[in-house]
Amino acid sequence: MRLLVYVFLAVTVLVGVAFAQPPATPVPATSLESSAAAIQDALARPSAPLSAYRLNLGNLRRFYAERNLVPAWHGGVQQDRDAAVALAALEGAGADGLDPAAYHIAAIRLRLSLGSSAAMAESDLLLTAGVLDYMHDLRAGRIAPSQIENDVELPATWFDPVSSLSSALTSGTLQQTLVSLQPPHQEYENLKTGLARYRAIEGEGGWPQISALPKEGDETALASLWQRLAIEDRSLKGEAETPTALRDAITRYQSRNGLEETGVVGKETLAALNISVRQRIDQIVANMERWRWLPPFPQKYIEVNTADATLKVVDNGKIVLASRIIAGKPATPTPIFAAQVVALTVNPYWNIPATIARKEILPKERRHPGYMASQHIFAAGDGTLKQQPGTDNALGFLKLEMPNRFNSYLHDTPARGLFARNDRHFSHGCMRVQQIAPLASYVLTGDTAAAKDKLAALIATGVNQRISLDKTVPVYVLYWTAIADQDGAVGFRPDIYGRDGRLLAALAGHLFGRVSLNVNCQAVSAG
Repeated sequence: MRLLVYVFLAVTVLVGVAFAQPPATPVPATSLESSAAAIQDALARPSAPLSAYRLNLGNLRRFYAERNLVPAWHGGVQQDRDAAVALAALEGAGADGLDPAAYHIAAIRLRLSLGSSAAMAESDLLLTAGVLDYMHDLRAGRIAPSQIENDVELPATWFDPVSSLSSALTSGTLQQTLVSLQPPHQEYENLKTGLARYRAIEGEGGWPQISALPKEGDETALASLWQRLAIEDRSLKGEAETPTALRDAITRYQSRNGLEETGVVGKETLAALNISVRQRIDQIVANMERWRWLPPFPQKYIEVNTADATLKVVDNGKIVLASRIIAGKPATPTPIFAAQVVALTVNPYWNIPATIARKEILPKERRHPGYMASQHIFAAGDGTLKQQPGTDNALGFLKLEMPNRFNSYLHDTPARGLFARNDRHFSHGCMRVQQIAPLASYVLTGDTAAAKDKLAALIATGVNQRISLDKTVPVYVLYWTAIADQDGAVGFRPDIYGRDGRLLAALAGHLFGRVSLNVNCQAVSAG
C-alpha cells in the first residue's frame, strides 16, 4: 500500500507539471467532427500508417462505439488532463518491469507534434490502444502461462480493459484506476522496489567479476570481495572491513540467496556473485510477471515456493509456520497451481503412478525378485500398484488431500534426512513437508499444535483413515526465483526448472511482435 501511495503521488506531480501552463484552448466542434470521422475511417479500413502496428481492433472498435466515436484524449481540459495521466503512466511502465516501447509512446508524441486532424485522430487511437494494452499487461500479465507452460493451472481472473478504461474516463478516475491495477501483493511491491535498486546498480556500472576464489591473506582479493558484497548489501557502507565483518557479510549473502551458510566463498557462492546485474534484473522482471498471474490471496492460505523448496502458512498476514520441503527434480518439476486442502489422510496408501511403476518399481522387481514384497507393495485388483501404510510408505504417515489435475500433493516422507540438504529437488513432483505434523494440525484446527497429540495417536493405530476438513484451506504452489524485502534487498534462487528462461524468451518475442517500423513517419515505434 505504501508504494501505491508513492506511485499515486508521483503521477499527481507529473500531471501537475504538465498543466502548470495556461488552460488548453477549446477545440472547435468542426475539428472534433473531423477527428471522429478520421477515427471511424481508420477503424473501418486500417491502412498505413496505423496498419504498421499490431492493434487490437476489436477492443478499439468497442471502446469508440461506446463513445459514438468521440475522441478520448483531446477536445477539452479534462481530456487533456487524462491524456497527460495516460502518457505519464505509459512512460513510467518500466517501473513495473514492463517496456514503454510496447505502448506506442514515440508514435503518439510524433503525431501530437503534427497537429492535423488526421494526426490527432491517429494519436487518439494509438494512445487508447497503448493504455488498453498497458492496463491488461499490468492487471493480468503480458503472457498467459498457458502460452509457455503446460503445467500451470491458476484461477482465471476476468478483466476487461475496455470497460475499465471507459468507466475511468467517464468518472474522472483514470489516475486512481491505473494505480489500482498493480497486483495486490506486498511481495510484488517489494520486487518493484528491488527492480529500481538493481537498475540503479546497472546504471552505475554494475559489479565486477571475481576471477577466482579469494584466499586468506590475499588483501587485494578480499578488498575486492568486500566491495562486491557492499554493492548489494547496504549495511556494509561505512563499516570497516575486518575478517569477522567479511565473514558475516558472506554469510548474509549466502542466506539471502539460499546458499549453504558457510561464511566462506566456495564455488557456488562465487558463481552466484558473478551472475551479472542484467541477469538479476531479468529475474526480477520474470517474477513480477508471474505475480500478475495471481488473484488476491485469502486471509489464510498455504504457499509453496518450489524454486526455494520451502513452504509457509499465512494467517491474517502473519507467517504461522515455515518449513523446508522436497520438491520435484528438474526432470519431474512440481507444477504451478492452486488447490484446496479438503481432507487429511492418516496412514495413507500410496497409489503408485503408472509411470513410476513402469520405469522404477517393476524393473527393480525383475532384477531383485521379492523387492515389492519387502517394500509392502502389492498389485491391486485393477492392475495398479499400491504400497501399504507403514514406516516405509513413500508418503509417510500423513497426506493432505488437495485434488488437482497433476496429482501433486503435500505429504510426509520416511526419507527425512534429505531435508538437511541445501538443494532439495528430489521428488517426482509431489511435495514432502518437513513440518508435516504442525501443518496437518493447522489444516484440521487452525492451530499448528492443537491436533498434534490426536494425530500421533491415530498414526500409532496403523489404520488408514481419512478426515474431511470442516473448512477447506487454499494452497498456492508457486515458483519464485527472486524474493525481495520491503527495502528492495533481493534474494535470488537458481532457475531449477528453466521457467525464467522460457518466460523471458516469450516476453521478448511478445514485445518484438508489437514493434513495427512506421515507414510514413520514418520512426520506429511500438505497434
